Amino acid sequence: MGNKDLEQLILKYSSYDQKIYDNTSIVRDLNIESEHAKAFIEAFSEKFDVDISTFNFLNYFPLENDLSHKNYKHTELTIADLERAILVGELSDDVVNFEENDPNLPPKLTTKNIILGIVLVLVVSSLLGIVAIII
Repeated sequence: MGNKDLEQLILKYSSYDQKIYDNTSIVRDLNIESEHAKAFIEAFSEKFDVDISTFNFLNYFPLENDLSHKNYKHTELTIADLERAILVGELSDDVVNFEENDPNLPPKLTTKNIILGIVLVLVVSSLLGIVAIII
């Protein structure tokens, strides 16, 4: 986990004493549930200036003593989802269900992709220079 401020916030709401990873579940692993979960999400929103107005709390956190939701499968909320929400400034179903390999998304500007782009430009311009000399 790369965000130390998020880790500090988690430690206020959970007694989890293991290493926290991107795939660590808020409910299953950190055991943040019910009213603690509501307070945690509100504190998260305030601390990181994340809009939670469209966040459907019941999709991610089971209610205690609610028999109507007993067999309802909740969507897992992970550390990666929270870190992504911090980046975009919003916690919503779209942010949680984001798929990194979605072909409709623009390519990521990673260092590797930037270097490959520069190399490609250099190779193409060199080839064009050679063609210009020959002609």
